[in-house]
Amino acid sequence: MRAPSGPSEPAGTVYATTLAELEAAGCVDHPDGAAALALAARIDSGRDPGAGLAALARQLTASRAAALSHARPTGSLLDELKARRDAKRSA
Repeated sequence: MRAPSGPSEPAGTVYATTLAELEAAGCVDHPDGAAALALAARIDSGRDPGAGLAALARQLTASRAAALSHARPTGSLLDELKARRDAKRSA
């Protein structure tokens, strides 16, 4: 679920960069990803004054971190298992 974006949305906005980050991690469709996108769109709207904007920014940081914790692994499962085995052997 993506927050609506219009043609007036300039590249490099909080929403655009958040979307790119979540897409790269493969977690746009996770509920935490959707929450992060909604918060980013709200920040870009400019409707909130200083204190409200600061609160939104803090929550965006938390929501992005939660969404990215569900990111798909970039390597194969076999690569991950080999890395774990090597780490145990060297410990």
